[in-house]
Amino acid sequence: MIAVDKPAGVIVNETETSGAATVVDQLRWQAPFVVHRLDRGTTGVLLLAKHGWSAAALGRSFEEREVRKIYVAIATGLVEDQRVSAAIGPDPRRPRARKLRPDGKDAITHLRSLEVNGPLSCVEARPETGRTHQIRVHLAAVELRSSGDLLYGGVDSAHVRGTLHRSTRPLLHAFRLSFSHRGRDLDLMAPMPADMLELFPSLADCNLG
Repeated sequence: MIAVDKPAGVIVNETETSGAATVVDQLRWQAPFVVHRLDRGTTGVLLLAKHGWSAAALGRSFEEREVRKIYVAIATGLVEDQRVSAAIGPDPRRPRARKLRPDGKDAITHLRSLEVNGPLSCVEARPETGRTHQIRVHLAAVELRSSGDLLYGGVDSAHVRGTLHRSTRPLLHAFRLSFSHRGRDLDLMAPMPADMLELFPSLADCNLG
């Protein structure tokens, strides 16, 4: 398998858009198989496979909820520790977006407040399921707006201790993936990106798990 620390602004593969460099393009010498996806603006641990059989096995682990996923988000507002269980489906008014809808696919996310800095909260998100835009939709559902996430009502700037900070992407980071593969327990982590550390320096030493 291949694990990479995906930077913001890079898409996973060409099915998501055209004419832009992708993670798969940059690893084309490995001819990787996509196991799961991260949104274009999301940073952090991305898992790919070198072989089709490995991709199938890892894909089953994701589908059967055997992969433990930990994300960190920065959002405006305050959050109580909670379990968000709300089905998600396409938003007919916005082709790129998702929304809560009773006829959607079940989606569960556990949220925990890590730290508050002025109007911003640093939030741990542990999704049990893997729906498109799941964490971003569930944050919005509990009145949290992911910084830089204009698609779901976030703002691109915030005053923190007298300084104006601007976000050019949704501040969401795939921090950790833990799972078993071929008899081995694997624990993969990606360091926090600079734009999130600027707002919450303590994240440099975090060891969520």
